[in-house]
Amino acid sequence: MATPQGLATLALLKTNYDQGNDQIEMFVPFVADGIVALPKDDFDTNELRQLVNQRSGLDIPTNALQTILNRIKKREQIARQAGRYFRIKDKLPQTNLLSERASIEAGHLKLARLLCDYSATKKSPLQTESDALDALLGFVAEHHVLLLLEPQMARPIVPKQKNTDRVNRMVAAFLKEKCLSDNGLSEILQHLVEGYILHNALFLTDLGQGQRRFRELTVYLDTRIILHLLDLAEPPVAPAAHETTKLIGDAGPSLAVWEPTLRAVRSVL
Repeated sequence: MATPQGLATLALLKTNYDQGNDQIEMFVPFVADGIVALPKDDFDTNELRQLVNQRSGLDIPTNALQTILNRIKKREQIARQAGRYFRIKDKLPQTNLLSERASIEAGHLKLARLLCDYSATKKSPLQTESDALDALLGFVAEHHVLLLLEPQMARPIVPKQKNTDRVNRMVAAFLKEKCLSDNGLSEILQHLVEGYILHNALFLTDLGQGQRRFRELTVYLDTRIILHLLDLAEPPVAPAAHETTKLIGDAGPSLAVWEPTLRAVRSVL
């Protein structure tokens, strides 16, 4: 993900979310973009997964990709037969991801150049824009919760400890001194952080590790979700509930409902 297109994808996820798309729909444009770019009309999930990764920097787990493809299939934009998918060219939407990504990448490169210049005045110089992007995303990955909860960063992001990575401290100082006082740079950072969180909300960064972590976890569903699962909500809410609970189950946890929740559901039916 620490590539120009990968970082731009995180920002685009934030844009998709702001447009009111649910947690599945946010990723549909990237998958549709991959389908349109395929060299032939028929494909399997592995072929598409690799191309989406190349074009958008998204490493989508197979089960999540199948969920997204099922949504696209319901719109009759693709078909499935004998284990393979077939695109229907005249029904697939034309995306403008390339132009949107180019605009966002320009902002990220500006941020990278400023970080390189800033690092040259410190004891941890970054040699290239790619190094700066790696350092920036590494910092976001480690501190995204604090960046989200404390956008003004009244206190230092990284604790002053001897074992704290020098580059991380330098990136923290750069963000606090240079980014947050500039509305344009601050907006770029905010979209990057929120996009990273949205990405991880659907795709566990290490699905195998996630399954070990959540194997003994039980997720209890509330009344609203149960009603959505019973299709007592208008599209796209009901399909999103089915897709989300399936993804949660695939990640390892058990799904359950409290008895008071069941009573509340029965009172509505």
